[in-house]
Amino acid sequence: MCGEKMNYFDIMKKRKHVRDYDMNIIPPKKHIEEILQKAYELTPSKQNAIPYEVSVLGPDKQDDKDKIYDRVVGNHKFMEKYGLFPWLGEKDRENPDYQHVRYNPYLLMISTRWVRKTNQHYQKEISKGHYMEQMDKERIKRGDDSNGVGMEVGLYTTNLTGLTVEKGWDISYCLCFHRNMKYWEEFDYVKFRPMLLVSIGKAKRYRGIIPGDTKPNIEDIVKWI
Repeated sequence: MCGEKMNYFDIMKKRKHVRDYDMNIIPPKKHIEEILQKAYELTPSKQNAIPYEVSVLGPDKQDDKDKIYDRVVGNHKFMEKYGLFPWLGEKDRENPDYQHVRYNPYLLMISTRWVRKTNQHYQKEISKGHYMEQMDKERIKRGDDSNGVGMEVGLYTTNLTGLTVEKGWDISYCLCFHRNMKYWEEFDYVKFRPMLLVSIGKAKRYRGIIPGDTKPNIEDIVKWI
């Protein structure tokens, strides 16, 4: 497709899981700011509340990245040791697909946000008796609405992915970590339930295609009724 502008499908198909980032190539901060801003503008939100926040850990935050990585690995070991059907084999193996969380130019911690102020329209609605669950701190602490927050985080990350790849950078995700806040007390920017880790940089090595690791047939997923 030399000289041709890629369409949305082509852009999204280019994304691959990063196993290692090239730490000698750091995306300019202005590129990351642009990507984050555009993804924010594109992503819809229930009542325009934006029930999540994005904490950006840049190249100078390696200590925090090491600690977050330790929590990812710790959760992995917990799941394999205490799962209902524990995996056979070595329990302390280190999954190389988590390395992108530790070594990356930029790591995004996306966590639930307690909405303290809403827009003018919903301020009027609240004055009439409208209830906004995004502003209920106790609900946020309990994680009552984490499914809805997760959906919105997914929408935001999808837009972030397209914009990142279009810019020529790589992006990967991680969901393998404890949600309980007791594991995140030392991180002052994680105030409520963490939802997703996202890394951005230039890949040195991708996970690649693993034989047998395929999606189900689409007929098992999409049902015409």
